[in-house]
Amino acid sequence: MAVGLVAVLAVTVAVVVAVRSGNRTAADPGVPHGVASPGGSTLPDGFTVPEGAQLIGTPLEYETVDDGASSWTAILSVTGDPIETWSAMLAELFSVLRVPNDASDALGCATYDVFFECVITRVRNEPAPATSLQVTLEMRPVPGDVTGHYSLIASAQRTDTPTDLGSRPWSGGPAPSPPPARVRPGVGDPLAPETVAYDGDNERYVLLAGTELLLQFSPGSVTGGFGVLLRVSPGADVQEIAAAYAEQARQFDAPTRRRVTTNENSTVYGYVPSGGAGGYQGEVYGLDSDSGDDYIYYTLFND
Repeated sequence: MAVGLVAVLAVTVAVVVAVRSGNRTAADPGVPHGVASPGGSTLPDGFTVPEGAQLIGTPLEYETVDDGASSWTAILSVTGDPIETWSAMLAELFSVLRVPNDASDALGCATYDVFFECVITRVRNEPAPATSLQVTLEMRPVPGDVTGHYSLIASAQRTDTPTDLGSRPWSGGPAPSPPPARVRPGVGDPLAPETVAYDGDNERYVLLAGTELLLQFSPGSVTGGFGVLLRVSPGADVQEIAAAYAEQARQFDAPTRRRVTTNENSTVYGYVPSGGAGGYQGEVYGLDSDSGDDYIYYTLFND
């Protein structure tokens, strides 16, 4: 009995240490409690979350840093069949934008060498002086994500120069299984260890205090990077944390470009740090909501 008690105490101490250090001892698939909204939840511009998916966090409604274009982005986690969920989102896209396509073809899904993804862009042209609404959908599994699910990104922009992205029908069959969830990182751990491009990146691009990684929704560019959605801890300063991540993403000794977007129920702090050829290009948007549900959208693309 003494041996059994010692074993129990040892396990208990190990668990307490793991919790206090902010690290997980095993993968915890899915997303933390309180950040997911179910199918049918509203998105901007008349869109809704399709069945088979859940909205993670709050959609980011913002003006782009460089040109001030009115934009929004929503990150969905696919909990149902990926092809069926993509087809449901396509049906919504074609309905909202009033474009004549057949959602049953699963347009935009394809396997390229060793990876699978679905991508489509469609436009609803508006009479002048209104600007056109351009909407892009992307769905893929991301190596090293912490959820064990596909991510589906819906993004839109008002633009005077809209562009459709041609897409072919899916060849048929089920989508590949997503990679298994990795352990959710603690403070100081790598944000995206499987998709960054350079030696030393796992020591540089790490989770900062005051934030929690909800999911990695993008592998960055073809040659590396990441897109992550982070939840800001209650009481933490969203603007300060967004600026800290922008400094983390800065590649060269040059000014960081900034823009603040004021919405009815939130303020968005946008940063584009120096970058480009010979390194990454990053963007960071801090969503500071009146409700206290605050998030960081952080992307890094290898040039």
